[in-house]
Amino acid sequence: MARRKKKHHTRKVSKPAKAHRNKVLNRDLDTAYNRFAGSRLHDVLIDLEELAKESDLAMGYLLALRTEIANRRAKRHKGDMRFQLYEQKLNYMNELISHCQMHNYRIERAETTDEAGPADVLFCYLPECEQISWHCSLGKLPLPESTEKWDEQKFSTLRKLENAIQRLFYPSAIQ
Repeated sequence: MARRKKKHHTRKVSKPAKAHRNKVLNRDLDTAYNRFAGSRLHDVLIDLEELAKESDLAMGYLLALRTEIANRRAKRHKGDMRFQLYEQKLNYMNELISHCQMHNYRIERAETTDEAGPADVLFCYLPECEQISWHCSLGKLPLPESTEKWDEQKFSTLRKLENAIQRLFYPSAIQ
């Protein structure tokens, strides 16, 4: 008897479009390692870690930035490494959700319209930052439903975080 091929459900994102998205996200992350908020991404992470010891706001930005970095790094890997990075993203995201709830920063969920991939979108509104979001699976996590629509800014979470971090923590570096 002949083997039947697995049926793949229809995907709204074509493979070339997904490859392009991942290329853009990875390129932006590579650029950030060398130039981010008037410094370098690694230096900003170290600064935020130090500031987070005294500042709840810095901790929120640190967790959001770590979530985004893990998300983007996962897109360039396959297999076990990809799985580990998505697990890391999930851990940072759970910390971010708890942190936002504890400090009354707005955090909401919405169902995604994508047929493939995670079922939810997490919207986060840190003080002084535009809407940032991630596709994820939130399960039965009790979060309020989103009151706003997605702002339709593609590939923008890292840039939005950079702009807010620069304004809040590196104002003298703004030109």
